[in-house]
Amino acid sequence: MRSQIFYVILLVFLYSCTSKTSNEQNDEITSAQEEVSLNLSVEEIDSIVAFIDSRRALAEDKKDNRIELTTKDLREKIKQKWSKIHYYFDGTSVIRIKTYPHENISNRTEEFYFHNGKLILAIIRDTGVEDLADRNKEIDKMYYFYNDKKLKEVNFSEEQEFSIRQSDGEELLSEAAEYLTLMPK
Repeated sequence: MRSQIFYVILLVFLYSCTSKTSNEQNDEITSAQEEVSLNLSVEEIDSIVAFIDSRRALAEDKKDNRIELTTKDLREKIKQKWSKIHYYFDGTSVIRIKTYPHENISNRTEEFYFHNGKLILAIIRDTGVEDLADRNKEIDKMYYFYNDKKLKEVNFSEEQEFSIRQSDGEELLSEAAEYLTLMPK
């Protein structure tokens, strides 16, 4: 009798696990992992986001201390995707990196903001070649980071994502780290 009850409970459990779509299960797992790994309240997250936004504004105001890197001698993935990379500095510290596409191929840019050598924000603009007077215009996606983990993602685009992973956050962290190593001395 006990074994029959055990099997019934097991079957119910297995059925409930398979009744959710894999995307729903992945979303629940990702959310739980983020909450555990960051262990921050909503107020703390909002406070960090406000700080990051203020650092972004400061970085965008510093356009005079910039170095340009052309991608022609870089690895294939980078030179196929970008024509040049701009590094912006506050003294000797990089505070912003902006990537530019090849002309007539794309307008997409990626901007990376740093504080104390760590990535704090990545912005994707699908039509963002030029710096705009309105800092928030034409932003498609924003990824906030805290201690090398994604803190928050904001998607303003109507574009549906069809990738297996739920976010580009991890890839952006990796790209930012690589761009820092490529920074002209």
